[in-house]
Amino acid sequence: MKGYVPIFMKMKTERIGIAHPDFSKTDDNKIDALNQIITTCSQKNIKLIFVQSPVFQITNESHHNTVLSELCSRHGVRYFNLSNQKLFFNSPRYFADINHLNDDGARVFTNLLIQRIKSSR
Repeated sequence: MKGYVPIFMKMKTERIGIAHPDFSKTDDNKIDALNQIITTCSQKNIKLIFVQSPVFQITNESHHNTVLSELCSRHGVRYFNLSNQKLFFNSPRYFADINHLNDDGARVFTNLLIQRIKSSR
């Protein structure tokens, strides 16, 4: 199967929790993997864009986003951090669960991403 696979379910609000993982630590294996992806794409003349998708609740991911932003800046890779889009905050109608957009959310997010890419050219 290729491409987009929609999730049609809506998040059940009674399952919303406040537990958030600790994003204050950097996983060096993941950074190495990202560096390898960047190198491979560069060698093959593939223009790479990293995108952070919207989140349901504000989390403590600022360290994670800073590390990714600095990595992209160092390698000249575009990075669109769309995690802070207020439209999505606490909006269960756009999420299948607290980590995954459903079909409605994915469509709204896709339109935002298209606009961001077009405006950054």
